[in-house]
Amino acid sequence: MQWYFYIGLIAAICIAAFNFPQLIQVIKTKNTCGMSVIMLLILLGGDIFFVLNGIGILADKDMEQKARISAGLPLLLANLIATIMTATLLFFKLRAIRWAKKFEITEKEYCENYDSYRTKRKMIHAEKAAAKEESNTKDTTPPVVAGE
Repeated sequence: MQWYFYIGLIAAICIAAFNFPQLIQVIKTKNTCGMSVIMLLILLGGDIFFVLNGIGILADKDMEQKARISAGLPLLLANLIATIMTATLLFFKLRAIRWAKKFEITEKEYCENYDSYRTKRKMIHAEKAAAKEESNTKDTTPPVVAGE
């Protein structure tokens, strides 16, 4: 492998790792305050286009195989990882927005009082689970109609 393959590999590791601390923080706290949906969408779009670029480079028959792998593989792998992390962050952000709407408050209010709303969310889930369990235990046999 040429030296530039290793440079690309280092760059790929940096690109793949830059979202990692944010992702860990969001998974631990389930709190996405301060993150912009627009920023995440733009970042996700860029990641996806870089993945497509890596696929295109790897599929390019005009380049020699070694050059395709050296140029395309680090780009593809790094941006696949970055795409997954960015999509996960976007999922958590959109979920927070959805819950704020359910509570009929702004996302900022939801973030500022996150712990109390988290408790309310858990109560809502418990109530839904109890209602589902109750509906599953009811007698579901159809009534007998006279004359049949």
